[in-house]
Amino acid sequence: MEDTIVCKGHYAYMFRVDLSCNQESKLQIENWLEINNFSNWHGCHEIGTETGKHHYQMCVWREHKYKSSEQTKARNWWRGKTNSKTHGAALSSARKILSLVSYSCKDKLADEHFEQFLATISNLSKDQLGRIPKWESKTAAKIQNLEKFEKELEIVMHPPQEKEDFVQSINKIYYKIYNRPCLHRNTYIKYLYKYGYVNDYQIVQFVFAGSGLPGSEYPNEK
Repeated sequence: MEDTIVCKGHYAYMFRVDLSCNQESKLQIENWLEINNFSNWHGCHEIGTETGKHHYQMCVWREHKYKSSEQTKARNWWRGKTNSKTHGAALSSARKILSLVSYSCKDKLADEHFEQFLATISNLSKDQLGRIPKWESKTAAKIQNLEKFEKELEIVMHPPQEKEDFVQSINKIYYKIYNRPCLHRNTYIKYLYKYGYVNDYQIVQFVFAGSGLPGSEYPNEK
């Protein structure tokens, strides 16, 4: 998406890469930024609250919009270079740019073993930094609550539950975290689909029929 506030006229992207905080990691990122002709960047190293995973979370800008093939090539550059056994890097067009850039430096790495200049990677000017709003704790709380909700769902699914018990678990966990019952039909169908209680065909029926949870007549339903 084209930025109209921080780096005006340039295209903003979300970039995340699983790397530890050290000089080698910073040099790798700076090399990648140069190779891919990024004009500006802003972000820092952080450790996932739930996962404990070390990574750099950034907002990066280019003067020219990526072609799909170019974007894939830039992302694939990181194969075999991260801490992750899987790909370990993500690059996508930014939707809410101000939210992304404020989120990208919401927590400066506070660890005596790491130098701050290694944790933070930014070339924004003082004027550009002044245009970035402070990360709203309400938004952070929303993300944290979702992470807690999904983590507890993972726990109750070992071993897997019957469908009726799982639906009740969704409501109980939702109430525990949000202090209100879950009255959102789409929340139920989202997690029923995620955990295989409904299949692709049933999802299509649900969307177009709009008549409640689909698939009770299908023999392959769990």
